[in-house]
Amino acid sequence: EESLVILAYTFSLEPIQVHLQMARERGVQVVILMNQEHGLAKEAYSQLRLLKSMGCRVVLCAGYPLTEQYRSANAVMRLGGKRGALHAKALIADVQLLFVGSCNFTKSSQCNVEMVAELALNAEGVVLVQADIDGLIASGADLT
Repeated sequence: EESLVILAYTFSLEPIQVHLQMARERGVQVVILMNQEHGLAKEAYSQLRLLKSMGCRVVLCAGYPLTEQYRSANAVMRLGGKRGALHAKALIADVQLLFVGSCNFTKSSQCNVEMVAELALNAEGVVLVQADIDGLIASGADLT
């Protein structure tokens, strides 16, 4: 691997941090894009500081300014937010492999039913490598 880009709303999984550290030690360029507007948990901030000290690029991003219509209808304003959030959850390896899904990289997300798809870029275009649709269906119950 030469490059790794992570887009995440928040971040607090230590195993991911450890693997990012190992990638950096192998010379992989690591870029982490995180949401900034709604604040980072103390644990996430300290992990990001450590990764930055190891040579990872950490970029804190915010979404677009909230329109008046959005502000009047959304709880973000009750929290003091003035911009939308970076809400993407993706990992891009060497601009050839993409993991995209609903999962935040947090301890609490391990309790959720999440979806992650693995996509690969080849000469024909983008190809779905894996998506655990069957696992999602198995975790649910049919409507009666």
